[in-house]
Amino acid sequence: MDLNDQITSYKWVDDSRGPIEIYSEPTPDIPYVLGGDTAGDGSDYFYAPLLDNSTGIECARYRNQTDETLFAREMWCLGDYYNKALIGIETNFSTYPIKELERLKYPNMYVREKEDRFTHNTTEQFGFRTTAITRPLIINLVRDVIRDHITTIKDRIMLQECITFVINEKGRAEALNGKHDDGVMSYGIALYIRGQQKTVVKDKKAKPVKFKWPEDLLEDYYKADKFLKERMIEKYGKPSR
Repeated sequence: MDLNDQITSYKWVDDSRGPIEIYSEPTPDIPYVLGGDTAGDGSDYFYAPLLDNSTGIECARYRNQTDETLFAREMWCLGDYYNKALIGIETNFSTYPIKELERLKYPNMYVREKEDRFTHNTTEQFGFRTTAITRPLIINLVRDVIRDHITTIKDRIMLQECITFVINEKGRAEALNGKHDDGVMSYGIALYIRGQQKTVVKDKKAKPVKFKWPEDLLEDYYKADKFLKERMIEKYGKPSR
């Protein structure tokens, strides 16, 4: 495929050495999320678990030492295969995979809000950013799932990483020297971005329920960002007085 081309088709190859493990095939209308961690300076792996957002169960996992272009294209294919899953890729080291997904016109990417340090205005940008605030949050999300819902995790490599993911002498949670934490961090990203994806499957046979929005709910709707508006419409229908 030429660098300027779009992806028009793809096919899966049954290869035990391939970068993708599929634990369960996609189900029509199920919402999925795909969280991605890039390889950084190249010593780690590009890693991306895919979750059923209605149950939290892991359905597939990508793990490969490759380049950013191929990683982005394979994320496009995996996300498209799973009902155009919401994709959230970390942008700390590089924004190239996100830009490539934009160029490929992937329709469903995680959006974060960023505040301008001078104007204090907020702007929306694609991709997940690991910061002093979000890092402990995603680690805690992983901890909670392992403690309370470990059967939803199907990736053995990620679980093995958890064994060597420790609190160091400075109080920072990280992988032991010589070990990897790509699976842990990417799984945390997938858990974190779930809030921007649907969590329920629509019943296509169900008749729409008419709902008259009260004034206070309408006020909340008009103040909400676009993602919260979409969730409110899913629950109550389009705004009406």
